[in-house]
Amino acid sequence: MFGIAYPIFFFMPIWALFTGNFVLTAPLWLFLLYRLPYLGLMRWMNSSMTNQKQDMQSFQVQAGLWFVYLVAIFTALAHPQHRPKYRVNTKVVRDINIFARALALGPNLFLIGLSLLAIVYGILHYPIRNTYLWIHVFWCGWAIFAVSRATLVGLFPEWFGGRVKKAKQGG
Repeated sequence: MFGIAYPIFFFMPIWALFTGNFVLTAPLWLFLLYRLPYLGLMRWMNSSMTNQKQDMQSFQVQAGLWFVYLVAIFTALAHPQHRPKYRVNTKVVRDINIFARALALGPNLFLIGLSLLAIVYGILHYPIRNTYLWIHVFWCGWAIFAVSRATLVGLFPEWFGGRVKKAKQGG
């Protein structure tokens, strides 16, 4: 579910800001009525998929792995009659450089960059459609917020090293 729903949630406002097609031309209250349930649906979906043990930090980790889930779905679809062969992942050396980490986090960095570009593009090209513009800017900001934690931990693990060590030691 995460591999299907999250890309839709994340890329819909980007598409709207780049195309200027804000899907609805309804009054603002109706637009909000249609659009705000996505936020609740995203939280409900996340909570139901994780046995209601979901906090904001866990949500950001799940959202940050959207591309991993998407690849897993396509891998499963490519092997409908049998499971794909199991292979052990190679051990990752902790001292990999920032460029290798950025390459591994490419989908998240692409989503963040595209969201920022869409925000700037939307503000520069659609200032007259102010109400719909700011709603989509909010949604792009939400997408950035959702994947930021996993992306920052992946890029700069040393910033979060103290918390990881404490959790492993039980303290």
